[in-house]
Amino acid sequence: MRKVIIGTISLVAVGMLLVALFGVYKYTVTDGGDVVPGNDACTLEAMLCPDGSAVGRTGSRCEFAPCPSLSEGRNSSEFIAPLDRASERVTKKPFGILIKKATSPVQQERFSGYHTGTDFETFPDESDIDVSV
Repeated sequence: MRKVIIGTISLVAVGMLLVALFGVYKYTVTDGGDVVPGNDACTLEAMLCPDGSAVGRTGSRCEFAPCPSLSEGRNSSEFIAPLDRASERVTKKPFGILIKKATSPVQQERFSGYHTGTDFETFPDESDIDVSV
C-alpha cells in the first residue's frame, strides 16, 4: 500500500513538473506574452474625439485611429440643427431631473428615477404635418 502512495505522489510530481516546464517554454517562445507577430486583434476600446465622434484601435500596433478633422467633412459654419427651436420643445421632463411617481410632471407616470433622455414635443401647428422618414 505504501508503494502505491509513493508511486502516485511521484507521478503527480512529475506531471506538475512537466506542466511547469511546458509553461516556461511557451512563455519564452511568445516573447514573454507580448503581441505575437501576425496577430491582428486589438482591444475594443474607443477614444472620444473633440467633435463628439469616436475612433477605435487599428493597425499592427493597435494605436487609436486619428480623429476626423473639420476640414475632412463638414465645416462648422455649415452646421444645420436637426430640429429647429429645440430648447422650446422640451417642456415636461428636461434631461437629468429626478422623476418620482408622485411628483412627475406627466400624470399616470410608472417610471421613477433620473430622466436620462430628452423628450422633444411638437408645436400645435405641427400636429397635422406629414413627416418624411
